Amino acid sequence: MISQLFERSGETSGGVTVLLYDNDSDLISAYSMIQAILGGDNEQHPAIGEQATVTSLSQSAFGITIELVNLTFIRCNAVVQTQLLGTSYAGDVEAYGKRLDKRLASAVCN
Repeated sequence: MISQLFERSGETSGGVTVLLYDNDSDLISAYSMIQAILGGDNEQHPAIGEQATVTSLSQSAFGITIELVNLTFIRCNAVVQTQLLGTSYAGDVEAYGKRLDKRLASAVCN
């Protein structure tokens, strides 16, 4: 597992986790489990990885608005989960995801 937090103005603003697997059944199981945990409407994104979904959330309660967007995708033997806080705009995480997918391909594909 490889994990990195994002920071903006001294505050955590999300992160990315890359999970590596030796077999397809564990890979698919992990991807499915992440999707189940995130819930909501998962929008498919065929331009990222071999399989990718984006889930976004924007909710207000007690005068506080929480916005976040998640991208989860499969590339070869890796499941990648990215979360950005402070935005619910899918385009933000998609742009990052496309760049990350290209960089990861050479490292995780045999």
